[in-house]
Amino acid sequence: MNSHTCVVSQCCCGCTLRTGSLIIGVLSLIGDGYNSVTTGLQASAEGWWLLWVTEVIVVVHLIASILLLIGISNNNVKFIKAYVYANVAVIVYDVILVIVLFAMMGSYADGDYAGVFVVMAVTYLLSFLLMIYYTVVIRSYALQVEEGSHAPITGMA
Repeated sequence: MNSHTCVVSQCCCGCTLRTGSLIIGVLSLIGDGYNSVTTGLQASAEGWWLLWVTEVIVVVHLIASILLLIGISNNNVKFIKAYVYANVAVIVYDVILVIVLFAMMGSYADGDYAGVFVVMAVTYLLSFLLMIYYTVVIRSYALQVEEGSHAPITGMA
């Protein structure tokens, strides 16, 4: 695993990569489920095409989250890597979306809305950093499984 870049040996909480990946997978599944419902309802009500694009991406990421959990339980590297690729796609889409939103809202940056933009910028920055870290953790686990150096699974069929 030393020949790979952007690899970690454990999750931030000190747990194994497998446990960290499971936690990320479950939280991702919950978040994607919630986002799918709320974005779908908003897209139906407003009919804005960008919301529909976002809904499709959220559903694809939801499926990738399910594949991640299946991949972890079955040591299926392809399923685990599918989540990594989906996460990278979401990060790229989110960066583009933020650029578009800031460009659209640029005229409101003065006055009362300046504070809102600062909060949005900090929120998106933290979100991107977390998503990048999650991607690194799960990719590291996929490499670990691929090399056969993962911890044995106990109690799972």
